Formats: sequence, C-alpha cells, structure tokens
Amino acid sequence: MHTSNYPRVIKELCELIGFADHAVLLRGGKLQIDDYRISFIFNPGYDAKNLLVYLDMGALAGDRKHVYETLLKINFELGIGQRGWISMHPQTHHLFYSFSYLLDEAASGRVLLDRLLRFSGDVALGAIDLLPQHRAFSTAGSLHATQGASLRGNR
Repeated sequence: MHTSNYPRVIKELCELIGFADHAVLLRGGKLQIDDYRISFIFNPGYDAKNLLVYLDMGALAGDRKHVYETLLKINFELGIGQRGWISMHPQTHHLFYSFSYLLDEAASGRVLLDRLLRFSGDVALGAIDLLPQHRAFSTAGSLHATQGASLRGNR
C-alpha cells in the first residue's frame, strides 16, 4: 500500500514551491496555478495507490456546441497519452482538468509539479476560448500556494 507516499509527495511539492505548511494541503487546502485552483484528493478507501488531482479552470462561456466540441477534441488528445480528462462539474458547471497520480516509490513532489506545469500545454491553451475572461496564460508557468508562496518554472 502506498499511503505513506502521499504525505511525502505533498511535502516535497510544498518545499519546491516554498510553501511552509504542507499540512494545509493534506487537510484539503488548494494551490493556485495562474487562474486555476488545484485540489489534491487522496482517499485510501477508494484508491490507495493514486492521488486524484483536480484543476478548476472556472466557468464556461460561449456557444455550447463549440464548447462541447472543443472539450471532446481535448479529451481525445488527452486519452491518447492517458494524461487525464476534462469534465464539467455537475453543480458549479466549472470546467475541470483532472488526472490520477500514481503514489508508488518513484512518486515525488518534483514529478507532480512537472505534471501541474505541463497542464497548460496539454489543456489550458486549447481551452482558453471556452472561459469567459479569455485568460492571458503566462508562459512562465507561475504556481502559487494559497498562502502566497510562488514558483516560476519553465515548461
């Protein structure tokens, strides 16, 4: 069972971004990458081997036909590499990018951070016109913890 790897990976991630209190994330706190909120869900009763990562990209806007067509195309590309999936939250109607992160012995905060930064290339740029504010996405890939720590990384 990989339950001991979850706290270690979150602690390593926090150390990389300069966020002092990793317990905040272990208790359900969120990170922010550009305009997106990130949740880490670990439920050993459901799946003790994987961490579920959810990136809330905000509310959808525009023509629904165009939105759904774009989402299906992005999901097709994501499915090829098994990199995650895009969905719409049933209650908030926010667009979510989600992926499962294996908590094996090779799991690390660095690899998780790399996956979070890669998200912009996999999803955010393709979905940018689906969001009402037409976000200007930083090519520096800024990552912020909820208490203000930040990291700038290259993609």
